[in-house]
Amino acid sequence: MGLSLSPKIIREIIMCSVTPFGQDGPWRDYQTSDLLHLAAAADGSSGYDVEDIPNAPRLLLAEAMPGT
Repeated sequence: MGLSLSPKIIREIIMCSVTPFGQDGPWRDYQTSDLLHLAAAADGSSGYDVEDIPNAPRLLLAEAMPGT
């Protein structure tokens, strides 16, 4: 059962789909990791256009998220 079929069968169901880049759009089929999310949200965001593949971050994860 997919998102397009569920409302037609049972109206009481609440269905959601959590995806890294949404259900549609230029990045919908990309697989990702926390490092690519970091790149898209911070350091890597200035290095590419929205139509390009996200870059790996140019900084170490430890530089952005200090440990305890």
